[in-house]
Amino acid sequence: MIQLQVWQWNEVDTEVNQAVLKVVEREINRIVNTRYKLKTVSFEKKWKCETTSFSFDTGFLEFDQVNDGENYYCEEHATVHKYKDYWSGEKSKASRRISSDQQNYVRMSMIVLEVLSGVLYDRLYIDTKTGEILDRDKLDITEMCKKYCALKINFPSKGFRKIKLVDEISPNEDTIGDDIQRIRVIRNEMQHSSVFALDDTRYQTLITIVHDMLTRFDQRNNPAGESYVKRLDEIRKMELETRSFEEIKERMKAGLIEKIHAVFDSVVSDALNDIC
Repeated sequence: MIQLQVWQWNEVDTEVNQAVLKVVEREINRIVNTRYKLKTVSFEKKWKCETTSFSFDTGFLEFDQVNDGENYYCEEHATVHKYKDYWSGEKSKASRRISSDQQNYVRMSMIVLEVLSGVLYDRLYIDTKTGEILDRDKLDITEMCKKYCALKINFPSKGFRKIKLVDEISPNEDTIGDDIQRIRVIRNEMQHSSVFALDDTRYQTLITIVHDMLTRFDQRNNPAGESYVKRLDEIRKMELETRSFEEIKERMKAGLIEKIHAVFDSVVSDALNDIC
């Protein structure tokens, strides 16, 4: 049995839940049918109370057994709950207008995906020094950071440490290693957002940090074509539409969801090893 619980703060995003559920189903099918070729193994998707304990492994219900807003009997808590449809995605409706905070999120995410990713790719190419042509399309920031760490050069001033917000890195920490760490932390903030929005204060704070960092990388990397700072300015000025918001949100969620593939591969493999 594999149990999954998605934690979200603020408003629940059923699109994220639905995407995660699809990833789980796809990965289990891949592992069972392609990797292990277990023709006699099958699985079912069910749900239970959102405040459940993982140690309580009964009381599951079919997804089409109860409709949104209907009451159901919770075997675990021996009482009646009201079902909230957090999984079908039917409640999610794209807004016709994109708010100021959503525009800030889109712009910063575009900066991460199109500028900071390019900075890291260029730096990795310069420092690898093997002449190897790296496939940009197959390297996201996570993979490039792993490759760069493997080079064992340009460490952050205070070493690798757990950082939640880029503000925790002092302005005096301005080495290549410090700025690569900034790229990773800013990407994480955008990718892990549950509201897909940035208020003006936070947006301006990040823009200032990114501008200073790109100024340094323009001198270090000497990029071909437009400077990194000019690319930043172009994104800050561009017109945005609701479509831009939806596309960027999907790209950021896709990057987050891909991170769980390896985790599910390990979890499902362990479960199948117990069965076999």
